[in-house]
Amino acid sequence: PPWVKQGEALHKQQTQIFKHRSLKRFGLQQVAEQVFNVFVSSEALQLHGVVDSLLICADTIYPIEFKLSGHKPSRGQILQLTAYGMLAEDKYKRLFRKGFILYEQKGKTMPIIVQPKHRQQVLNLRDKILDDLEQACLPDSPATPAQCTQCEYLNYCNDRN
Repeated sequence: PPWVKQGEALHKQQTQIFKHRSLKRFGLQQVAEQVFNVFVSSEALQLHGVVDSLLICADTIYPIEFKLSGHKPSRGQILQLTAYGMLAEDKYKRLFRKGFILYEQKGKTMPIIVQPKHRQQVLNLRDKILDDLEQACLPDSPATPAQCTQCEYLNYCNDRN
């Protein structure tokens, strides 16, 4: 799908840009190593994914998600960032309390302070997904037709009315 290619192009562009940029925009008080496209997984959490970027400090880790457009983090974006942070925390054994969403079109860096409720929501969603998979159930979706056209799972649930 074209939106996937747009996202891939954005990630490549951001990787190149960050090679020549300082980490000042993140306001960190400590030295950080930045890595890109990191596979993170956890048997304990029963989750996995690829985080766009991580800032790895001595005792703290910060996930970063690149978004092509937008100006205010959606619930889904916050939970995606939270899930990646939880996975990175498990993998790197560093504390995760904050992450960042970078909106390319607006040039904004949005810090996200992760709260315990966000972590619990990730776990609740994971449990619901695992339950649906076990029951071979395709859940109802509140998505609008416009949202569905942007979804990478359209081929799997295109039978919705």
